[in-house]
Amino acid sequence: MAKPKTLDMTNMMKVYQIALKEIGQKEIPGSKENPRITEYHQATTLKSRTENTSWCAAFVSWCLLEAGLPSIKSAWARDWQKYGKALKKPVLGCLVGLERNGPGGDSHVCFFIEEKNGIWYCLGGNQSDMVKISAFNPRGVIYLRSY
Repeated sequence: MAKPKTLDMTNMMKVYQIALKEIGQKEIPGSKENPRITEYHQATTLKSRTENTSWCAAFVSWCLLEAGLPSIKSAWARDWQKYGKALKKPVLGCLVGLERNGPGGDSHVCFFIEEKNGIWYCLGGNQSDMVKISAFNPRGVIYLRSY
């Protein structure tokens, strides 16, 4: 009998550790820009220079590149549903795509941390204008990806 394939967590743990160190990076109110968020944006092909541009996907791209992994370099959260391999259940560090504002509306991408009492906790950029761990309802999940 063939041995079942196991998920290699090495890359996801490397990215997760990088993302954890970024907790607390936040937008600067007013006309100034946080240089770190600008750096995240430079990890995408959009290369935005303003915090007014959604930056959750830029944060994901930056974390992957910092870990020495390939990135699709997209600034759009929905594009990440084609990255890596699809998962049926979340695992620590996997990408989570979430729908915001209803089906077909805006989306968000972040890293899965854990599930507690039916709520998912994910680490991401542009969560209340900063890098932090936030709670999400898993009913809004549109994709889970390993890498």
